[in-house]
Amino acid sequence: MRRTAMGAAAALLAAAVAAGAAADPVQERLAEARNRTTIELFRGGDADAALAAATEAAAANEAALGGEHAQTASAWFNLALIRGMRGEIDEARALHERALRTREALFGPDAAPVADSALALGRLDREAGDYESAETRMARALAIREALGGGAVFEVAQAHDELSRLYRAAGRFDDARERQMSVLQIVQSRFGPQHPLVADSLAALAGIAHAAGDYAAAEPFYARALAIWQSRLGPDHPATARGFGALARLHRDNGDWPRAAAHYRRAAEAARAAFGAGHAEVGVALRELGLVLYRMDDFQAGAEAFDAAMALFEAADGPESAAAADALRRLAGVHIDAGRFAEARPLLERALPILVRIFGPAHPAAAGALSGLGAVHAAAGEWDAAAPLQERALAIFEALPGAGGAAAEALAALAATRASQGRLEDAAALYARALAAGAAPDGPGAARLAAFAAARADILRRLGRAE
Repeated sequence: MRRTAMGAAAALLAAAVAAGAAADPVQERLAEARNRTTIELFRGGDADAALAAATEAAAANEAALGGEHAQTASAWFNLALIRGMRGEIDEARALHERALRTREALFGPDAAPVADSALALGRLDREAGDYESAETRMARALAIREALGGGAVFEVAQAHDELSRLYRAAGRFDDARERQMSVLQIVQSRFGPQHPLVADSLAALAGIAHAAGDYAAAEPFYARALAIWQSRLGPDHPATARGFGALARLHRDNGDWPRAAAHYRRAAEAARAAFGAGHAEVGVALRELGLVLYRMDDFQAGAEAFDAAMALFEAADGPESAAAADALRRLAGVHIDAGRFAEARPLLERALPILVRIFGPAHPAAAGALSGLGAVHAAAGEWDAAAPLQERALAIFEALPGAGGAAAEALAALAATRASQGRLEDAAALYARALAAGAAPDGPGAARLAAFAAARADILRRLGRAE
């Protein structure tokens, strides 16, 4: 089951408003109206107006009804959801905690509004990488919703879905699959086997298998989901376009370049029909098509697709936009993988300052560009130039939650540079750290770990120390 972030949040906002308690009837109606205005603006996509309305509602409801009233808690909850979607995590967490305490005091620990608040806090914990706390909160929300029964079937499915996302993020793929199978069973039973929500759940199961590297299991789930979207929503619907994109990514990651290219072409066509020819999703599909064609050594067709994507990005946001810079970084990565370091260098030198300016020096996209430039310098034997770039990239990756694979690769790259500089002790220590980082659920896989271990063993032999 998947709903857009806006739609899921709006549903929670509506549930929050419904949880009122008796007070001054006039003030309560005004408070409820303020909360409903927030919901209407939010559902209409006017995020700034919704934020202003939610801020006003929180202050006015507390002033009129006090801090121990359900409509005040709802206003805090609404404001927290909006602030969380804007990336204002600390503010969102504080508001959700206030709403939760008030709801527990008003309704008891096992009420539906308490489940809503627990689930919202669990999402914040998940995004912060605090998976243990997120699991506790989400499991509580699920238990409350299951105990309530009645018409809360969709809410139960939603809690299973949130836990599934958590387990996938934590690399607990079996647990993620189990939760998502519960979602699938609920939506199939409630809506029938051909409902778009069933397709959403099938796509989620495909995504879990894809993330786990089980490409054979992922493909039929993606294909079934796409067939439902095409049949029920039509060939020009956004879900259909994204379904083609998901299959394309699967074939790309599996190294099946011809099938990946075919599906990226379909994704671009469907995105044009769904969003319009100048939409960013068209650009993304064309960008990925170009990168796949480059990997197939079809440089002319690859350049045409990639240049078309760049033209869309630049027309929308200018030549120094985040989308344009990230596309340059990705193309440089394709060249690096193919050993075309000279082609990669100017792309990265152009992309890096843009990414740093837009996202800041500690963003993953900046780290990717730094890693690429480090690889370019290392390939040229410019070890003293490579090392500081690799160190900067490593510091960024190690600070990110859920970046074990990227950190392991960055450690191994720096280890190779140190070895080439003759700093063998440093190289051995870095390879040991790469092995430890790579053992995380989001690590780079057994083949890469074996390569790290072999490189470390070679360094130790050169040092006269065998393990």
